[in-house]
Amino acid sequence: MRHAPLLLVTTVSLISAASPAHPQVRAGVGGGASVPTGGFSFTDDLGWHALGTVLLTLPSTSPFSIRGDLMFARHGHKTSVPGHTALACGIVNVLLSPWPRHRSGPYLLAGLGSGKVTVSGYGSASEVNVALNAGVGVRFVVKPIEMFVEGRFATVRTSGGPTNVVPLTAGVSFGVR
Repeated sequence: MRHAPLLLVTTVSLISAASPAHPQVRAGVGGGASVPTGGFSFTDDLGWHALGTVLLTLPSTSPFSIRGDLMFARHGHKTSVPGHTALACGIVNVLLSPWPRHRSGPYLLAGLGSGKVTVSGYGSASEVNVALNAGVGVRFVVKPIEMFVEGRFATVRTSGGPTNVVPLTAGVSFGVR
């Protein structure tokens, strides 16, 4: 019993070292299919997207993280009009994960930002407006990397009606020191 205080201090120290209390930064990339929905699905085909992320994890006791996303998507037109629709979005998301960050598990995300929609064809037009998204993902931790798959609903509120897509993403992130 004389070693109990030493054992307690050692255990607390190891647990503290294993789960950092300070914020961490991770950078990531991903990509995949981009499914047009709503009115956008009548004019454009299935497309692709690329994603760049920067994640700031809050202290380990918080289930929340903040992630900045830059996404570019491109969709070909369904009609006989040549060209495509391109979306470029910058969104700040809040992620909610009920599991500790050092474990694999699901998360929810929702965010707000800005998006630019460019339609090309016989002419070209673009518009910048508010972008929103919400979705769900799963994180797979394989130290030192984390892999993720996620699906979300994203919309850019354009004057001719919203441009809605469902990006289906697979990606990987790395810790930044």
